[in-house]
Amino acid sequence: LVLLGSLAFVLPALSRLGLRSSILANILLGIIIGPSGLCIFQNTSWSETLAQAGMLFFLCEMGLELNFGRLKRMWRDVLLLGASQVILTTWALYIVGRRLLALPRLPAIIFGAAFTLSSSAFALQILGEHKERGTRHGRAAFG
Repeated sequence: LVLLGSLAFVLPALSRLGLRSSILANILLGIIIGPSGLCIFQNTSWSETLAQAGMLFFLCEMGLELNFGRLKRMWRDVLLLGASQVILTTWALYIVGRRLLALPRLPAIIFGAAFTLSSSAFALQILGEHKERGTRHGRAAFG
């Protein structure tokens, strides 16, 4: 209940301050009300369950928007751009993990791959906020 109340008040306030991205606003809200901020939530183990449910809804939304006919027509864009994005982003983040964070090889690969794959959630949300999912680059990015 406190979380929903915080969302109702803090997100519009952040929007008025110029923070238009709901993703960044939600991250900032978590920092503010979590153990690092006001300590409204000190035990965050419950949020793992909530996050898992959120991911299930996100994956369901992705599945609902997936159109195999469109994928078949755009297979070059989806395959070439999608594979290139995953490979190049994973490689770039692997380098960051190795050089800046001094991670061993396998953890750096996992770091790169995890951040690469989680970027789909951000990209889909941003495309939706800007009403660009139906554009050519929106369709190419998601399929």
